[in-house]
Amino acid sequence: PASIPPTCKKAERKYYVPTKDVDFLISHPQTNSLVVDAVTQKTKQPRYWPTPQDKDLKRLDLLGLKVYTSSTLQFRIANYSTLLASYDYDNYNKLFDFASHILEDRRADFKSVLIEGQLVSRTALQETKDMADTTARTTANAVVMRRSSWLSASGIPKDLQTKVEDLPFDKDKLFSKKTNEVLHTMKDSRATLRTLGTYLSLPRRPWYQPYQRPDAQQYHRLQSRLYGTGRNHNRRPRCRQNQVQPTTSHPSENKQQF
Repeated sequence: PASIPPTCKKAERKYYVPTKDVDFLISHPQTNSLVVDAVTQKTKQPRYWPTPQDKDLKRLDLLGLKVYTSSTLQFRIANYSTLLASYDYDNYNKLFDFASHILEDRRADFKSVLIEGQLVSRTALQETKDMADTTARTTANAVVMRRSSWLSASGIPKDLQTKVEDLPFDKDKLFSKKTNEVLHTMKDSRATLRTLGTYLSLPRRPWYQPYQRPDAQQYHRLQSRLYGTGRNHNRRPRCRQNQVQPTTSHPSENKQQF
């Protein structure tokens, strides 16, 4: 059963709907928000991967994709059924205009058939509405399954996961536009980014250095030459190694010998 495709190709071609404002009924929603960024940095997987890297979470995400495909096809079928039931009900209303052309002995039977047809078409219309409501709930469950797989892989706290899962579905994106706002509701946004693995430490500030003019060194050199107040002015000259040191005679040698 796991290898069976979620839908039939013939059914997908038969129940066609225009793509304007209903792209979510034909294609899967795209992954977005800080949750996906956290998973890609935590597991070091490419950004373009449509499913998490973990095996169990990947199975959950693929199951959500299958359920989403089946539910969107049921949604299109319910749409067709609603249109046909509404069209049938309108046709029965139009037939009442021909009741005056029917013989009097058959007119009552003709009206009873029309009333019964209206009742059946109205019941079918209500059934299609219930089918569409159930299909919408199934689609929402499929979206929650996919969100849960990505949230579990991201390492977000459980309380925030529940809030993100309950956000409304935006049709074209997997996560709602308010997802990042919910993630930043923690006391410290930096702690949130550290939890998601997307926190980047700020660069260190350089040490403060007072402003110096570009020609300050030349100015000090000029002052030292003019007034002799340079740094090397008070230094004692070093003795050369090859310089001959004067010898001092011992006072006992200068005494006359008697």
